[in-house]
Amino acid sequence: MKQVEIFKTDVRGRAKVTCVLSLLEERYPAFDTNFDMDDDDRILRVESRSEYINGMEIESLLNEIGVYCKILTD
Repeated sequence: MKQVEIFKTDVRGRAKVTCVLSLLEERYPAFDTNFDMDDDDRILRVESRSEYINGMEIESLLNEIGVYCKILTD
């Protein structure tokens, strides 16, 4: 089963994108992650085919490193 979570962030710049993606890859190796920096909300997309995505945990992790991150709901 495929699960996708979409987050609004305040990430700016290539260095911060690389930092966040590296952190997520290290913590959640089964997830595919990417940013849409062209979107005004600087969208973070997290996808998993095998593991449950805990959106609140991702929010907390990124908030701990000073990144605003909020799940976008339908």
